[in-house]
Amino acid sequence: MGPERTKNGRLQTHGQVAGRADERPGAHEHGSWRKVGWSRDAASVLLVGLGYYAGTRIGFALTPGDQPNAVFWPPNAILLAAFLLAPVRLWWAFLLALVPAHFLAQFKSGDFTSWGIIKSPHYLGGIFGLAFSPDGKSLLCCGMGEMRDPMAGNGKMIWQRWAWSETPARMTSQIASADQGSGLMETIGFSPDHNSFLMAGRQAQSNWNAALFSETDGKLLASLDTKSRITRHFFTADGSTLFLGSTISQPARKDGKWPDYGQIHVVKISDTAG
Repeated sequence: MGPERTKNGRLQTHGQVAGRADERPGAHEHGSWRKVGWSRDAASVLLVGLGYYAGTRIGFALTPGDQPNAVFWPPNAILLAAFLLAPVRLWWAFLLALVPAHFLAQFKSGDFTSWGIIKSPHYLGGIFGLAFSPDGKSLLCCGMGEMRDPMAGNGKMIWQRWAWSETPARMTSQIASADQGSGLMETIGFSPDHNSFLMAGRQAQSNWNAALFSETDGKLLASLDTKSRITRHFFTADGSTLFLGSTISQPARKDGKWPDYGQIHVVKISDTAG
């Protein structure tokens, strides 16, 4: 007689000797099958992790230099495809694989964060603006640095340039201390000719709240004080005019309505010289 499968999944072979039957482990319990299954699972998890990391690089590379947000982000599609195609038992492994891939694509700078110790102690500051360089190899960050009084808003105006694609990411330059005032910087970006970049925001103790810096060496080229809080900026295509979206202190309510307090400053780039 030939082999038969029993209810427990084992193979049973009947020999020529009456009453004798040899029982062997089921195919699904064999060690080699288990090894194959684990190796396939491990390969799937590794591929998803590597694909996620590669996707972040592609997303950053395809992001225009003047855009703070990625317009195309492949990692999300890679993770979604993994969830749809793989069994649920592997989902936790995929998420664990994304942790190192996610942090490899990030950088950390403590210069944008401070611990306020007056009135209401807490962490504050942070990065408020990002801009990729025209060649995509570096990333400009702006925000507010160290301060002791969280209610004063007088942290150092700061920008830094990072070689984000290196592992680990490396800071290559930052604003000179002589150029720093106190206040919150909220927007940063390159001029159309890529020879300079603008940083703007709100000043607490300084003589400017918008300034152009040299793309080559980071030196301050020109500055102005709009007496307002700048949150957005936009260059015309030829780079001759700069629009600054800003706000002043919110007026009191009048006749049941809040008065307008937004502003748009139109600045000719030549006017900022000196």
